[in-house]
This record gives sequence, structure tokens and C-alpha cells, in this order.
Amino acid sequence: METDLFIWHEPSGSGRNRFCRFRQEFELDAVSDSATINLFADSRYRLWVNGTFIGYGPVRFVPAHPEYDTYDLAPHLTEGDNTILVEVTSFGSNTFQSTRDSRAGFIAWGEVAGIDLSTPGNWQCSTSDAWDSEAPAFTFALGAAEILDTRKQDSNEWHPPCPVGNQKLWGKREPRSVPYPSLEKLKPDALTGPYNIANDEQIIGFRQYDPAFDLEAEERRWTRYECQIHSSEEQTVEIGIFWGNHFLNGQPLECRNDERRGNRQNTTLHLSKGWNQLNGEVEQLEEVWGFFLGIPRNAGLTVRDLRHTELLPSADSHSNDWKTVPIDAEPQLPARIRAWDLPVEKEETGIQSWVYEFKNEFDGFVVVEVDAPEGAILDIGYDDWLRDDGLINLYGTNPFVNTIDRYILKGGTQRIQGFHVRGGHYLQLTLTGQGTINDVHVLSANPEFPMIGSFECSDPILSKVWNMSARTLEVSTEDSYSDCPWRERGTYLGDGYVNIHMHRMLNCDTRIQNRFLRLFAQSQFGNGQMPSSAPSWMQTSLEDYTLIWILCLHDYWVMTQDSSLVEELWPTVETILASPEWQADETGLWNADHLNLFIDWGVLPGERRGKGNAALNAFRIRALENAAALAPEDRARELRSEALVVREAFVKNLWIEEEGRYAPSLGESTTALHANILALLFNIGDTRKVCSYVKEQLNTNLTRENGQAEYYFLFYALEALYQNGEAAFAEQLIRDHWGLMLENDSGTLWECFSRGMRQVGSRCHSWAGAPLVTAIRHTLGVRQRDPLNPDKLVIAPNVETIDWARGTYPHPKGDIRVEWKKVDGRIEISLSAPRGIEVESTPI
Repeated sequence: METDLFIWHEPSGSGRNRFCRFRQEFELDAVSDSATINLFADSRYRLWVNGTFIGYGPVRFVPAHPEYDTYDLAPHLTEGDNTILVEVTSFGSNTFQSTRDSRAGFIAWGEVAGIDLSTPGNWQCSTSDAWDSEAPAFTFALGAAEILDTRKQDSNEWHPPCPVGNQKLWGKREPRSVPYPSLEKLKPDALTGPYNIANDEQIIGFRQYDPAFDLEAEERRWTRYECQIHSSEEQTVEIGIFWGNHFLNGQPLECRNDERRGNRQNTTLHLSKGWNQLNGEVEQLEEVWGFFLGIPRNAGLTVRDLRHTELLPSADSHSNDWKTVPIDAEPQLPARIRAWDLPVEKEETGIQSWVYEFKNEFDGFVVVEVDAPEGAILDIGYDDWLRDDGLINLYGTNPFVNTIDRYILKGGTQRIQGFHVRGGHYLQLTLTGQGTINDVHVLSANPEFPMIGSFECSDPILSKVWNMSARTLEVSTEDSYSDCPWRERGTYLGDGYVNIHMHRMLNCDTRIQNRFLRLFAQSQFGNGQMPSSAPSWMQTSLEDYTLIWILCLHDYWVMTQDSSLVEELWPTVETILASPEWQADETGLWNADHLNLFIDWGVLPGERRGKGNAALNAFRIRALENAAALAPEDRARELRSEALVVREAFVKNLWIEEEGRYAPSLGESTTALHANILALLFNIGDTRKVCSYVKEQLNTNLTRENGQAEYYFLFYALEALYQNGEAAFAEQLIRDHWGLMLENDSGTLWECFSRGMRQVGSRCHSWAGAPLVTAIRHTLGVRQRDPLNPDKLVIAPNVETIDWARGTYPHPKGDIRVEWKKVDGRIEISLSAPRGIEVESTPI
């Protein structure tokens, strides 16, 4: 039999949210000192040996460039019978973790005491219907939620696997290039509850699965529904309902958003005595969508004949094909159900919730030991925020974040371990049916992250923000950088630019930065553009992010002098610069009207479009100059020449002399804070005047209703201010903006201050970590003196309102420790550095 093949339970490897289990059983006369397994799976696996969880993988990947994992099995084997179990899931739907061309497949090889572990070999497989393949999306970025009926988990028959039909889908396998998850056991910091959950509504409804759903399509399909409601008397009743066009006895209903319960509306039914008809149309807004009604139990109503059509092309479409829904069957949309929960004082409702707080965010595999009868339901929810009543704020941030996993229990004392990595500040357990929770913890999905870098200074705000920033990056680092542990876990280019600089200030391990850069090079589109997140199902670009990839490669090279990576990825740079999406007008500046720029959450819409777009062309200038620094000399001269031409066109065509700033685009004169921040940072034109404009705008940044520089773009702003002699202004900017999170006891960094103050959005976003970088580079004063030599450093504190600082800057040759203080108006510096490092100290 041919070995070393990808296997599955059938050859196509297709389908959404599919699970398959693979088992290898063998007997050992004695424990072997040498027992190794190598494995890879598309999309994810978890490995168990003799019932013990060993590992999870693989790293996020592009199928043409897979990386396999290797495990030493010897410590987990015993004399006698042994079992290796690998559970594999294939996403098969929209994620920011995998690509559209992925297919299900598992491959393994290795040896235990002469036993060959290659696939297919002696492996057995079991197709598992214990997991619900039509579970709703956990979020718009993370594939399906986990709905697992644990009663079925071990009931399927085992049989020989089948080789996957397209063995060439996956390219040459390389060993894992980044650290493994630490699987450190994390315990919650606080517990509230149990809350008794009201059970005073009958929840009825249905869910609809659309296998043809396309997140990027402009038009959605619709479902028509109808049901009969009997009332023993004429009465007015408030019910819960959801988005759509709804009618009672032919009259349109007015629906109101529920201020507390996410993704719920309420409406008033004026019911006649006898039978009434409720009907309407519901738009399909996700791959798995649904419709709910919350009917009060005390209203004496009878609901029957709830039915709905298949998906239709428009709201006014009609169909004669109807599907009847059992009234007593709960629709399997757990997050929708839990979002409608309300805590009550009365006892014995049959539903209880517990809320566990992790002050510094968790990112890992949730483990729960629960004791409950067979058929009881455990819903595990995750969020960064709470509602006022103490439950997690489901849908409070985004209507497409269904962050609940569901487990139907087999009865007795049972250990539940979530298959997928989950994150958040709060973990909510809701148990339907009597039972107890015995233990809750998380196995960290973050690798070991040495905190070699350190910082503290005379300002407690800057010191605390530094530590908060370090923790945020740590918990946002898995096999690559994640934008946030809770909502998306996507590797974004803009976020990554901040992350590679933060990471350099904390330790010298460059494996994550290296993988980050390669992932995007491997994911590049045919038109030279980059996906905004990689790997991902998304087929659209953020073109400003594409240019930022060149900045990332350049700055990584400056920090590491890794010329081999630059040589490997140089074709990617050239393909970006040659993209046909770049369209110049008669001024030579690029047009953004046909592009999709992100820039920043706070940016005005006008800064994202227009001919001669200022933000786009500012990034273009820096990308050309950075590319020139990486290129062979002949090509470097061409790139420097092009950058100079664009600089001249930028100043000539976008400068507004009477206002001392740049316009957002040709012919537009609206506010352009972000473009001017970039012009200041990249030293374009009259930076003295631009600096005055930027400071004037930033003075009101926190009170702006729009057009503000959010935490991400303050990364560019702070560096620009420090470079232009505005240390005092920069220091105050940090106090004002990042101090908000300290006042609110956040623990980790918010995505945006405008959202954080409303208690929505991500509460753990490392792109907000600019103060960690500026603290080392400017407050402590450790900077690389020579861009071609990381061993040549200068210690030159760039401060105004700080009286002392001390910290550690990690270096591959040894740590550099710096301490300085102001004495009689001058800065006295003491430092220690390893041999081979040239450090120039500059007292002030």
C-alpha cells in the first residue's frame, strides 16, 4: 500500500464544518524511548494520546506552503495497549484563518518501536455527526461555532480511511517555523453568579443554511414565513422578534430594537380573539441565519403551523414550497438564544449562568468540568464586555458575532474541552438543566513569550501603559499575530506593522515576524495586491495595507539584517509596485476612487478616495524609499528617482498654503488629519507647518465626532511628533488617550477609544501598542544608530516631562540595560551592554 498520503473518509474533502476522527491502536511490550509522530491537517487537528490532550495545529497556512508539526510521543505511551487519536475539522466556509481552496485532509508519518505511523497504513477513521455541520458562524471571521452532541461523540463505527483525490493540493511540507502553544493553564480572576435566567418566553423559530452564500455579494436572498397565533380573548401582547418585514393579520408591525438584548427587536401584537396570522420576510445575512419569536408564556397564546420557504431571490418573491417547523424544537442558534436571556430573582428556572472574568484576556482552549444529567445543555460564551445586568454583551459590538459554543451533555461528571481557540475578557457558562460546574480553566494557545524588554519611568501612566501593551501583544501572538483574541484572530497587515515593532522591544525571537511576512507573500493576489488578512477567504484588498507590507519588510530587515528573507521575498515587492491597480493621473499621483483604502477607523470618508489621494501617495512614497533600501543598486536608483518625483508632485498639487497643510486629494479641502500625520512622519514638504496643523487637530482628537486619529493611527502620529521635537506633546497625548483605559481598568488595549468609551469593540487590540515602542525608542532613548547595523546603538532620551526612566532593550548578543535621571536640568545616563555592541551615550 502506498503510504504518506492525505486521507479522509471520502475522496473529495469537501463540505462545511466537517469533522473526522483518526485512530491508531497498538500494543507495546515496553515503553519506547523513541516515538515520534509528524502530522498536518487541513484545516485544524487536535491530538490525543491515551486520552491526554497533546497538541493542536497546524499553524495557519496557504495550501501551497503547509507546515507540519512534530511530537515526541514517548512520555505519553505505556506498556500494553495504546491509542493515538487525531480529531480533524475542515472549515469549508468563510474564515480569516484559511483560504477558499482548502479541502479536508489529514496526513501523518513517524514511528513507535518499529510501528509505522504513516497514513493510510493502519489508521482507522470515523465520520462524526456529533458536531453540527450547519452550526452558525462563530463570527464573520472564524468559521462555524462548535455545536457538539457529546452523546454521539464515541458512537460512530471505525473503518479504513480513503486517500484524498487531489494529493497535489498541498505543496511541499516544511517543519513548523514558529513556537508551539504553551498550553499553560489559566484560571479566571473572578466569578459572578449563578444567575437564574428567566424562562418566561417560548422561543420558536428556524434557521436557514445557504451553501451558496457569499459574504462579498451585494444582494442577499430572503425567506418568507408565516404562523398562526390563537388568543382566547382580544388582547395586546409584547413579543420578541427579529429583523425583517412583519405583518399581523395583513397589517405591518412596528418593531423596536431591544436596548439590552442584542439582535432582538420587540413588537406589539394587537390580537383578535381566535386565530391570528403572523407572517413576513427575513433577509439571509449570513451563511447560517434564522428567525426567532419570543412568545410570553403567561399570555395564554397557542402558536401552530410555523412554516417557511426555501431561500428566495427577493423579499417580494413567492414560493409554493413550505417547510413546517416543530413548535417545541429549539432552533440551534445558541448565541441568539443566550442574547435574549434575562437574569431574574426567582429560583428554579431551570437555566443558570456563571460569568468568569479574566482581567488580562485569555486566548486558548476552554476546559470545563460539569456534572449534569443526560441531555442537559452547556452553552459557553465569550466576550470582551458585560451588559449592565452582569451577563456578557452578546451582539453589543457587532450583529454578526455569534460567540457561543454549545455542548449537549451525555450525563454524569464530564470534561468538556473546546475544539477551537477562543478568547475574551469574560467567559459565560449557561447550563439548561440541573447541574453543577466543578472546574473552569483555559489552556493557553499563546507560545512562550519571554518578556526580556522592560520599562518604567517617573510617570505612572506611561509605566502602566507599557505593561498593558506588552500583555496585549503577548495574548495576541499565536502562530502569527492576531488582531484580537475574541472577535477575529485574523493576521492583518496594518496591525502587523505595529506588532513587529512592539515584538522587537520585548524579545529577539524573530520567528513570528518572519512567518507573518511570508504568509502575505504566499497569499498575494495575481494583480500584485495583498489580502488585508492572511490567510483568508476574503478576495478583496486594502491597498494601503499592500504598501504597508513593504514597510514591514524594510523595518524587519533594519532590525535583523536578514538579507536572505529580503532576497526570497523581493519578487513580492516588485509585483506590488507593478500592480495594475495603481493608476496615476496627469499629476503623477495615484487615484484612489477605484480602490478600497482602510487608513484608520477614525478617518473621514473623503480621505479614503479621490484623485491624487494624499494618504495613499504618502504610503507610496515611503514604500518606494523603503524598497530602494532593499533593492540592488541599479533598481534602487530607479526607485529613489520615482519617490522623488512623487514627493514633488505631492507637495505641488496637494499643499494648501493658507492653511499650512495638505488636502486629502486633488480639488478637496476637507480636514485631512491622517494624511498630514503621514506627511509629517515621512518628512514630506514643510514639516514645520504640517506639525502645527497636526498638533492643532490632535488637541481636539478625543472630542471629535469623526475624523479622529484612533489608537492604530496614533502609532504613526506619536513617532512623527517625537521625530519633530514634540516630546512634551507626545507624552501628554499618551496620558490623555491611553489613560482612558487605565481609568476603566481595561487590562489590555482597546481597539478604538471612541468604541471603548461606549464599551463596544475589541478590548484587546495590539495595534494600539504605540506607547510600548516610543517608551523604549524615545523615553528610554535606545535607538539603532546605523540602519545597516543593529549592533550600533545610541542612547539619547527624547523627553520633556519625564524625570527618570529605566529599562531593558533585548539584543541578540545580550540585554542592554539603561537607567537615566535628570540632575540639575541635565540627564545623567548609566548603562550596561554586552561585548560586540557599540553604544553611543548622549547626555542632555
